[in-house]
Amino acid sequence: MRVLLDARGENDVLELALEVVERVGLGAGDPVDEALRARLADADLRWHASDAALAYLAHRPRSRAGGCARDRSPRRSSKAASTS
Repeated sequence: MRVLLDARGENDVLELALEVVERVGLGAGDPVDEALRARLADADLRWHASDAALAYLAHRPRSRAGGCARDRSPRRSSKAASTS
């Protein structure tokens, strides 16, 4: 979800991820100076990078040959199985 931050008297609107705004604790009507605005923009950029990385990893193809516990477990040989 995105939040629009409109500073009074300025024409530029900053669009931020809701999570970024919540982390800072910014509420409706709270004053926003240039330092906070820059911090919010930086935090939003970092959030987008992290979100894109997680989305990439979520859709990454998995290998069938590696990674399964079944593939790493020791196997009994057929000779050992026939003698028991």
